[in-house]
Amino acid sequence: SLYAARLPDATLHSYQQAVKCRQQLWSPSSSMSLCSVPGWVLRYYDFDYLREKVVEAQQLKTITSEDDSDSRLPVDITSLSYWLSRRLPIDDVTKLKLLKMNCPTMRIIQGLRMLNEFTDLYCLKCGVSITQKEHIFSMSVDGPLAAYVNPGGIVHDTLTVLEASNLKKSGRASTEHTWFPGYQWTIVYCKQCRDHKGWFFEAVRKNLSPECFYGLSRSSLVLSSKDK
Repeated sequence: SLYAARLPDATLHSYQQAVKCRQQLWSPSSSMSLCSVPGWVLRYYDFDYLREKVVEAQQLKTITSEDDSDSRLPVDITSLSYWLSRRLPIDDVTKLKLLKMNCPTMRIIQGLRMLNEFTDLYCLKCGVSITQKEHIFSMSVDGPLAAYVNPGGIVHDTLTVLEASNLKKSGRASTEHTWFPGYQWTIVYCKQCRDHKGWFFEAVRKNLSPECFYGLSRSSLVLSSKDK
């Protein structure tokens, strides 16, 4: 599988070569067999192929939103690149670097590579495992990572996940100033180092789905893989 491991090789130069090659050859089948540019490079500059990869990420729940229908995905590459960047579970600094890229194709490729590489989120302070990417889901039209403001005016970039480990609740549950109507919240800390990790939300109304979830402070977590 010529997957994300080879994505960094897809440079602007290789893109220009691929475009030139495609313009010179008569058919897609000829381009794959006669062009000096590898087929995998051509694929990564094919909008339909990239869109398929974004759809796969949706199906794996790596990126989600309330508007998660395949048919509602953007139909042009620039809009799709911003759509994907907006929904990645990454911090603001990394997201800004992604958005500053001039090439929408490279923006999508980089975003997909990030999704492929990371598997777990760890406590930034002590390194204990907190959650895995398969537990990420969306409670907002902005995707799984969204900014919420508390009564004190502090903005929290919060990642919503269905399951988490190595966390301990602190204090009483409350519905006051809740970010999610119908849910009560409880502060949660890392069991190992006692660093604040976010909040546990639990439904107080019937028929709400999910019945409970975590809102994790993105700045208190580090994204990595189990092998690292």
